[in-house]
Amino acid sequence: QIEFDKSNYLAVMQSQCKFLIQKIQNDFNDYISNVYLNIDSNVDEPKELLIEILNNKMLVPKNTIEVLKKVNTKIDELPKIDELSIVESLLENNKVIPSWSNLLDVFLRNNRKLNSSIVSFVNIDENALVLSKEEVPNEKPDKGYSALCKALIQNEEVLNSSYQKILKSCPWWYNNLSISNLSDEKITMLIDNRIISPTIESFESLKAHSDVFSIKLI
Repeated sequence: QIEFDKSNYLAVMQSQCKFLIQKIQNDFNDYISNVYLNIDSNVDEPKELLIEILNNKMLVPKNTIEVLKKVNTKIDELPKIDELSIVESLLENNKVIPSWSNLLDVFLRNNRKLNSSIVSFVNIDENALVLSKEEVPNEKPDKGYSALCKALIQNEEVLNSSYQKILKSCPWWYNNLSISNLSDEKITMLIDNRIISPTIESFESLKAHSDVFSIKLI
């Protein structure tokens, strides 16, 4: 009964009641709308079963969002989710375990572009804190982590509190950052955290912005 109330889909799938399982599979949205979402305590679906629910092709977008809002479960491997739109919804609803590999998966699926779902996820302080404790993988050949990190630190929409945290994870010096749209606070953080490399190109870029920053780099 406890499992039925807290992890309803798991309970049904393990029930060995073939007729019931087949009925749910044939009328999946009806099951989600009329049963799954109406059990108040049904918030602890195991991640494997939640992934199965979210990947069900019969699930309509409205029910997808309602399931994400309801459950407490967080997905630890975003590549297991088929649809990019669902991945983005998971991030927006903070239902993802923070990791650079998960962020890279979204970044690559979005043609190496930073979307608002990544920014909103990183802007949650607890997520930025977890990411700050995991160095961005510096792999060779690079799988795209450097481009992801660069896109994040060039984005003014990242809150300063989160920005400071994720800089601690960045293992690279950059000499070609676009800083024209960044606040003075963020540029200062980039220099302080040694993200801007000490090259003539970097010096000239900072000097064009302000003498204060070029001197600070030196």
